[in-house]
Amino acid sequence: MMARFPPVEAETRANGRASTGKGYATAEGMASTIRANTFLQRLIGAAALDAAIYEEVESDVNATGQAMAVVVLSSIAIGIGARGLGGGAGTVALFGVIALVTWAAWALLMFEGFLRRVLGGVENGCSEMRKAG
Repeated sequence: MMARFPPVEAETRANGRASTGKGYATAEGMASTIRANTFLQRLIGAAALDAAIYEEVESDVNATGQAMAVVVLSSIAIGIGARGLGGGAGTVALFGVIALVTWAAWALLMFEGFLRRVLGGVENGCSEMRKAG
């Protein structure tokens, strides 16, 4: 059985930035591991614009479900906020769907621009202007 020691302070990565999560030292070789932040910790860190949280989410391949949950919850919140416009459940649903569709359209536009830059070899995204000039 490995003995667990209390959490240690944040460790520093090779790039000089502090890692996120709680580190635990173990008795065998005193190797430390970093536990990922919880969903709530990530929400709070993202709202506080914590760069370490954004890097953690970027490197976590399993964070897609959490990201989708944030999009859906924010769309529901928009629908609930729109209820103040004088509507009922229909208003909540309508504005929630509008928020989801708007997010999807924006994500598609950003992804399309990314694909054009990366796959098209365009340095600054002005490919149409270059063709015309």
